[in-house]
Formats: sequence, C-alpha cells, structure tokens
Amino acid sequence: MKKIAITGSIASGKSTVAKLLRSNITPIFDADLVVKNLYKKKIFLKSLSRILKHRIRSKQDIRKLLRSKKIKLKQLEKFIHPKVRKERKNFIRKNKNKKMCFFEIPLLFESKLQKNYHKCVFVFAPLKKRKKLFIQRGGNIKHFNLFDNRQIQPQRKIQKSDYVIYNDKSLKDLKEKVKILKLKLIKYA
Repeated sequence: MKKIAITGSIASGKSTVAKLLRSNITPIFDADLVVKNLYKKKIFLKSLSRILKHRIRSKQDIRKLLRSKKIKLKQLEKFIHPKVRKERKNFIRKNKNKKMCFFEIPLLFESKLQKNYHKCVFVFAPLKKRKKLFIQRGGNIKHFNLFDNRQIQPQRKIQKSDYVIYNDKSLKDLKEKVKILKLKLIKYA
C-alpha cells in the first residue's frame, strides 16, 4: 500500500483537499476526526481529567483550560497523540489490501512522522486567508495564534514535501489543482 500524507498549517484547506482526493477506492485516515471522536467519549474525558488534574467534561472545558494557561498544549498532545497513532495502525491493518491510502495528518512534520509515508502533500494557504477561515469556523484569533505558533513555518514544510497545493485562490482553482495531483498520485500508485 502506498501511504500518502496530506498536511498543512492550521486552516489551510487540508480537509478540503483530502475530500477532493477521496474516491470510493481510496480511503482517508483523518487524525482530526479521531481527536474529535475521542472528545465525545466520557471514558476518554475522565482519563484526561485524571491526567491533567482538572475537571473536563467537554472540548470547551479543554479550550478554557488552554486559554487560562492552566494546562499546556504539550500536556494535552502527550495524552492524545498515542491514541491517534493506535487508530492509525488499526486503519492501516483494515486497509492493507488497498493500493493507496491517504492520511490527513496536521502535525506531520512537527511530530516527525513523514518517514512513515511514501509521499507528502503540503497544502499552503496565505496567513491572512487561514486566519479568516479559522474565525469563520468559530475559532478566535488567540487560539489561531496558539496553534499556528506551534507549527513549523510553511516554507520549511514546502521544502520537505513531495507535492504542494497552493490554496490561494478560489475553490474552483483548488479543485483543478487537486485533479492534477490526483492524476500524478494514481500514476505513482
């Protein structure tokens, strides 16, 4: 199986690119969706409360604790990332007979995971556009800066990637770029 990673800075359009690449025969592992589903599990939140020594009943509680700096993002990631890796292994096992699979991994380079993939696709969007998208999705500028500052600069990610999709124009333009990339990846697989 050819493993293709899709990554990008926060609010760059990774999920949109992943959805455009998806087909009936090419499954996608979505690390953000795994985390979102973890936050819905009471047993996970209880374990997280015990580890972080704060009462946590929802994702909103975590946001409040991060905002007030009562917990650090690194503490949270240390607890969550192993669970995401376990789900990734299960996904690979389940899809081992597929010719190619996509993996949407936001912190691919930050977690030094690129060696686990055959090819890396980086989705680039200008900072101004990313901030606007993040706020439109209900985020605030403080959270955007917190997450963005934890990530490697886009220029370094571009250098480390096999393919770069520039999400700097319209959705129509993005669809065209992804269509071209999809053809290259099909030939590669």
